[in-house]
Amino acid sequence: METEIFKIIDEEIEKCDADLIRLTSRFIKIKSVRSKARKGAPFGKGAKKMLDVFIGEAKKSALLVKDYKIGFCSAALREGEVDLGIWLHGDVVPEGTGWIYPPYRPTLLDGYIVGRGATDNKGQLAAVITLFNILKKTGNLPRYNAAIFVGSAEETGMDDLFTHDGSGGFLSVARPPKLSLVPDADFPICNAGSGSTNLLFRSGGAISSCDIIAGTEKEPGVAHAIFKSVDEKTIPSGIIAKKIAAGTDLSAFKPPRHASSPDPDGNMITLLFDALLDNNFIREDERKYFQFLRDITKDIHGELLQINTEHEKMRPLTVFTKDAATVNGKLEFSLNVRYPVGITEEEILTRVSSVAENFDFTVESHPVRNPYIIDDEDECAKILCNISNEITGDNRTPYAMGGATYAHHLPNAYPFGMSGNKIPDFFPKGHGEAHGPDEVVSIERLKRAMKIYARAIIRLNDYFKSQH
Repeated sequence: METEIFKIIDEEIEKCDADLIRLTSRFIKIKSVRSKARKGAPFGKGAKKMLDVFIGEAKKSALLVKDYKIGFCSAALREGEVDLGIWLHGDVVPEGTGWIYPPYRPTLLDGYIVGRGATDNKGQLAAVITLFNILKKTGNLPRYNAAIFVGSAEETGMDDLFTHDGSGGFLSVARPPKLSLVPDADFPICNAGSGSTNLLFRSGGAISSCDIIAGTEKEPGVAHAIFKSVDEKTIPSGIIAKKIAAGTDLSAFKPPRHASSPDPDGNMITLLFDALLDNNFIREDERKYFQFLRDITKDIHGELLQINTEHEKMRPLTVFTKDAATVNGKLEFSLNVRYPVGITEEEILTRVSSVAENFDFTVESHPVRNPYIIDDEDECAKILCNISNEITGDNRTPYAMGGATYAHHLPNAYPFGMSGNKIPDFFPKGHGEAHGPDEVVSIERLKRAMKIYARAIIRLNDYFKSQH
């Protein structure tokens, strides 16, 4: 009986390319980057438009929609309490620079869709809506109630879901479902998630040689040093210099990376600061500040900062240099630290502050979330992992994630698939990944994920029955 059900569902999934392309493309066209809050749009006009478009599509599918009016909405299969929530987000990171294809005008390339948010998280959102439609069409709805939940600030701190003081977010106004799946991940299942804290460094001494601007929202892969005057003949290869009204802008570019996977060779700040230091473009008394930050950009596991930590079931601690700037004459820069069980946010701040003091920097900490581990014998995790491997044939074991998802703040939640990110062979290095230029999603990967989710939804009938 089950075999026949999945055969029918799979046949419909194989025919759904047009729906996936239409929905994913429509979502990509919305520049849903977080912006200034306004009445009725707590995370800006773009994020609000994304939710409105989703709500419209959900109503077309005869799903039961609820707008929580806080940057979150849901669409359920039936009335009543929700048993299973599938959590996605409609917001995206800024597009940045270096794109070959237009970020908000989706491009179809032989089975791929290119555009900001294609694989994080708009392709998945299109896939889940389409799957709900297929379950309804084929009459294979689960015996319990399932719903899609869509947020607006997953990429910028998740205060759409949760605030540290409990004063805002979805969890302050509504009760989460009994079980949650978060598709913003990979298969087979993530059973451990890193904690996260942001560190702000500020130099004790002043910087007068130049102004630094690096890693802004509009230019996440670009670093600038702006001088009153520079001998352009001495500027090394790979660095771009151009005359501007206030002086000379020495700039460097490197494709941006996701904060959970920093480049051991450094980023755009590394390139720029190598040029500044090697060519003596800065004052001698400022060199220690520039050298410290330059070295930090390549200290991706926190050895220099004396916080390198590992756990047998989790990813090692990582350090990502987010941005840098001269502010009121001082050099400031931000780090994002993703850490496993075995070290705390308080220990990180203490150790980092001790090191930074030697280079005349002070440090502030802004905690984001704590790490977590799901037990190896967890019944639901086993079910989900087996279903995934049944379809992929990979026979993989659960993995640990450095990135953040809504699962960090939801009870009984599992990061489960359904990343459709598969980079075409003809893409240049550094293109195609989530958060990077020419972000891409594979239609075939989305359809494979839909087959996995279809089996999970149907087989969880027995799981929910056992819970009552």
